[in-house]
Amino acid sequence: MLPTLSPCLERPTSRSPIACPRLSRKVSVMALFLLTAQGVACGRVEQARQCRGLAAIVNPALDTIEQRRSSGGETPATLRDLAGQYDQLALALGRQSFIDHELQKLVADHAKLFRSVAHNLRALASALERAERPREQRIRSELDNLVRKQAILVRRIDHVCHGT
Repeated sequence: MLPTLSPCLERPTSRSPIACPRLSRKVSVMALFLLTAQGVACGRVEQARQCRGLAAIVNPALDTIEQRRSSGGETPATLRDLAGQYDQLALALGRQSFIDHELQKLVADHAKLFRSVAHNLRALASALERAERPREQRIRSELDNLVRKQAILVRRIDHVCHGT
């Protein structure tokens, strides 16, 4: 007995323009899967690019701030200069847009935190000029809290960007 072709492998006829509905559905599902996988991969590539861009903005700015802090001492003028640099960093972050909504929110929170740091640095400069020790201590405590919050934000951003 000779093997026969299954109905799905036969050529289309005028009565059946599609050779095999099950095969064409499988091809459609496979094409959809490939397009979805490509979209996910493109999204991850874009997110990785955006994460690298974020690091390229934040890390050099924080390096510059740290250099200025260590070289300028803790004078009111230095503190106000640092506050201006934190404000600039917050503005730069505010101009960024991210495809991942969680990352967008974390970056907005980071920008808000940098604005708070700037505000507190200006207040500290004022407290130092007026020799208001109790106010100075409260501001330093708030700055310490902001440093802890920043560490948490950085870990959360790293988790979104690197899955760590």
